[in-house]
Amino acid sequence: MSICCADIPRLPGLESIRFRAGLTGGQRIVRWPYVAENDTIQPWVSGGELVFVTGINHRRTERNLCQLVEEAIHSNVAGLVILTDPEFIQQIPNSVLELANKHKLPLLEQPYSLKMVLVTEVISNAIVQSNLLGKSVRLFLTKLINGFDQAPELIHLRAGDLGISDTNPFSVLALRINPIDSETLTTQHQLLHVHQELEEHLGSILKRRGIDWPVLNYEKDLLAIWPMTDTDTTELYEEARSSAHPAAKALSAIDIMYRCQ
Repeated sequence: MSICCADIPRLPGLESIRFRAGLTGGQRIVRWPYVAENDTIQPWVSGGELVFVTGINHRRTERNLCQLVEEAIHSNVAGLVILTDPEFIQQIPNSVLELANKHKLPLLEQPYSLKMVLVTEVISNAIVQSNLLGKSVRLFLTKLINGFDQAPELIHLRAGDLGISDTNPFSVLALRINPIDSETLTTQHQLLHVHQELEEHLGSILKRRGIDWPVLNYEKDLLAIWPMTDTDTTELYEEARSSAHPAAKALSAIDIMYRCQ
């Protein structure tokens, strides 16, 4: 129910965009496209952006491209797309590719001949459509938790419309963020930022396992729901606990509240 970096070359009209590095981070969720026009991107991003580097208005040296990769990592952007052309950025240096691979940052290459207006339109439309479907699925799953007041036949039909299989039981994972102490999280904004990062991280964990359902906000918890299979899901619980984003680890205690099947 979300667009990730690995989806970008598969979108209609964007087939000429190539994945060059950071393939293992391909499930990072793209919240919106952003075209970088300055020497630095850090002041202008807040996380989840797919950053396009054109080299048109600012000359991009190998050193500057490595700097952008470092900033992208620290700013938790979804990935970088570097436009290449004989006149501007002729090729992506190996040092840039190696740095992106080292930090599992998705790095894609786009031919300059592919118009940015088309690229941003296709990606933005895909994000909007995905979000609309995600909202419908999120509402359905929330009702599933709270209990439906509809006939089972209608519930089954609605699940089918949304592409949700209701033939198997569901597994549920709940995470709760507890501030370590009252002085650690000084503002509500910090807590919301950590909550958002953990929600995106949990969504990425699910998507890597082929679970394309949204993470729910339910009271104080983050809930992940997926249909049970024969595959053991213990490792998913362990990864959710152990590999949370560094900001969440530093600012809060993450509790797995319950697990049910």
